Amino acid sequence: MVHNPFSKFKKRVNRGTILYKEHEQSQEIFFIQSGLVKLQRTCDDLIMTLAILEKGDFFGDIGVLNGIEQDTRAEVLVDAELVIINKYDFEKMILTNSEIAIRMLKKYSQRMKMVFDTIIELATEDDKGRVLNVIVDLMKRFGVIKNSKIYITFPASIIEIAGLAGATLNHTQRILDDLVAGGMVHSKDETLVILDKEKLYKFIEYYRWRRGIRKV
Repeated sequence: MVHNPFSKFKKRVNRGTILYKEHEQSQEIFFIQSGLVKLQRTCDDLIMTLAILEKGDFFGDIGVLNGIEQDTRAEVLVDAELVIINKYDFEKMILTNSEIAIRMLKKYSQRMKMVFDTIIELATEDDKGRVLNVIVDLMKRFGVIKNSKIYITFPASIIEIAGLAGATLNHTQRILDDLVAGGMVHSKDETLVILDKEKLYKFIEYYRWRRGIRKV
């Protein structure tokens, strides 16, 4: 039987739980075993969602390992099972289990790519382009095909989509209303269904063509 060094640190956490806030001095690192967690940062009047983390991801490390305040707010988006480890226990694990360190390095490289992609998107896309990108990303990550439709298994409320796109609620609502009117998606409360993927892709392609943007 293989020993799991994380087993004694596991904890079930309910949706809506705030794990830490911006500028707090957190003393723990979190590893996701199941569920979803969102990382957010306040920018002027907008609350931006920087990342949706899932099984295999970790967070809280920057503040803990560097002894600085957390620069994001972490909230459980879907009921989760987390491994929660303090700095002392984490450093002891790293010294005795190199596999953990290797896995974390791989995740760090993925994070860097995500940061570069975000910078490019912010430089080239407007609010509408970012909202459209968010919908496509949710479809690819959380979409389940059923009866020729794609159901997004993610609480895709206006608030969550706006946060991911860095757009206002009103602007996000207008964009979704246009997609609904065009028969491309169904959106209500936290439900998002892609009704016609090909039509949605053609709409996005035409929109980018009008703005002179090519997807990187």
